[in-house]
This record gives sequence, C-alpha cells and structure tokens, in this order.
Amino acid sequence: MWRTEESLWLDATTKSPDNGRGLMNYGVIQMNNGNYLVADEYFQRALRLTPNYAYLHVNLGVLRAAQGQPRDAERYFREALQDDARNPASYTYFARWLRSRGRTEEARVLAELALNLSPADADARVLVNDIQGER
Repeated sequence: MWRTEESLWLDATTKSPDNGRGLMNYGVIQMNNGNYLVADEYFQRALRLTPNYAYLHVNLGVLRAAQGQPRDAERYFREALQDDARNPASYTYFARWLRSRGRTEEARVLAELALNLSPADADARVLVNDIQGER
C-alpha cells in the first residue's frame, strides 16, 4: 500500500517505466520538493514517450522558470499551447509566468483566453482579476 502520493507515483514509474504521465507526475512531486535535477530526469524520460503532451510542457516551463532559465521556460510554455490549444492550464501557467516577468499585457491576453476556454476555472478568474487590478 502506498503511504504517500510520492510513493504511489514512484511505484507507477517502477512498474510501468513507459508511462509518460506517471513519469511526469513523479517529476512534479520532485519539482515541488525542490529536487530539480531529479524532476528534470523524469520529465525528460516522459518527453521521449509523450512528446506532444501539453501538461508535460507546462511542467517543463515551470521547472525551467524555477531554475532561472527564462528562454527555455517560454519555449516550453509555447510548446504546451501548440500541443493543445484548448487546454486552459497551458494559458494560465504561461500567463502567470509572463506576469512574473513584467509582461502584464501578454499575461492578461492569455489569462482571458484561459477563462474563455473554461469560464468556471477559478485560477484563471483570479489571475484575470489580479491583472485587471494592477492596471
């Protein structure tokens, strides 16, 4: 039995090493724990298996941003949009990052696109409201 989400996803990657989603999820846990090198290792393994998975590209963007690699972060966020233009999370995470870089107008446009795709998305709504409040 798994005691933690981390042990669950580690078990999934061990038993199903060709499961791109499982590899990504374990990488996300490692990224959240600050283990960026381990996270990147799992993300790269997942990328070989699922090269067009929007959520993976979003997470690679978040990781690269945390590592202080803005060009790579932006490239991955843009790839997420290309992978799935109907995925509001791709827009929301990219918009948050753009806002953190002082690119508020670009962030506003993407946050509004996310909200248009998913009107009930609380994260997108808060982001749009926060950006509008800054104007």
